[in-house]
Parts: sequence; structure tokens; C-alpha cells
Amino acid sequence: MEVGNGEKVQIFKDNWIPKPMSFKPVFPSTLHKEARVAEVIGPENQWNEGLIRQHFSREDAKAMLKIPLPKEDKDDEVLWHFDRKGLYSVKISYQIALQLKFYNSPSCSNNVSSAGMICGP
Repeated sequence: MEVGNGEKVQIFKDNWIPKPMSFKPVFPSTLHKEARVAEVIGPENQWNEGLIRQHFSREDAKAMLKIPLPKEDKDDEVLWHFDRKGLYSVKISYQIALQLKFYNSPSCSNNVSSAGMICGP
């Protein structure tokens, strides 16, 4: 997702935070489960840094605060992952799906799964 005004992006359900594997907050927040990104954007279309740091882990807050917000009101947009050439392909989707499937797989050894994908800690 590309954050615009944050009205359509659900904090805990949508993939909107640019970080490996999850794209969602890692740790539970004290915000309600249906919270939208708009709730942590201030009136001047700036991140409400204090609110973000209060409700999210340090790692999540750091990633959120790096997301640029548009200077004027703009709707949120759905974006796809792409390769190094800026192209989206079924191959990229398949690779991401495999990484998500095997990330915490018990078949991982030395941080590499049997499918050759990088495994979690």
C-alpha cells in the first residue's frame, strides 16, 4: 500500500509498512484492531510521532515514520512488489509466497529452508 490520507489502510490488516516479510506491525499495539493509518496522521498531514511511539514497538515506529506522506490530501493506493527492473511478475509473487511460507518453517537449518529460501531467526 502507498499511504495517502490513511483512510483506507487498516493498521493491522493491510500490508503497508516497508519492512521485510510482514509489512504489518510485528508486536500488538494498544490501538483497537480496526484502527486505520489516518488515526496516527496529524492535522497537517504529518505523522503523529508521539502517538506512534506510544502505541508501537521501536522497530515498527521507526519503519512507519520513514514512510513519506503526501503534502496534499490523496487517497491510499494499492501497489505490487516488483523486481530490480521495476516490473511485477508472477515469478516475484511466487518467490514472496515461498518466503512467507518457509520463513519460520521447522525445516529450516542454518537459516535456509529446504527450498533454498531464507528462514527467520
